[in-house]
Amino acid sequence: MSTVRHRPSEHQLQLPRGAQLKLRDAAGTTVSALHGFIWITEENNPRDIVLQPGQSFRLAGRGLSMVEALSNASISIFFMANVNKDRLSWPAGQPILIDDGLRRSPQ
Repeated sequence: MSTVRHRPSEHQLQLPRGAQLKLRDAAGTTVSALHGFIWITEENNPRDIVLQPGQSFRLAGRGLSMVEALSNASISIFFMANVNKDRLSWPAGQPILIDDGLRRSPQ
């Protein structure tokens, strides 16, 4: 069985208020608020995080992490090389950048 190796990558997304991203097994991924306010919660972690512009948070947990835009927001997501970006769920119609390709989420 071969292992797919991913390289670190950073992507920016525009999220309308209420848009949610679901990240599974994304420990080491850093989410940064560039504009607007972001709420982050991780499975099995009782602490929730709210980011304002200029703040970042590094996901620590395995399992499901949720990122939600509390206002219209721009975010940056930095994926570590060990994160399989194919296991991420994005808002319908939002472009998904995976390595050098562009993929659209299901409508």
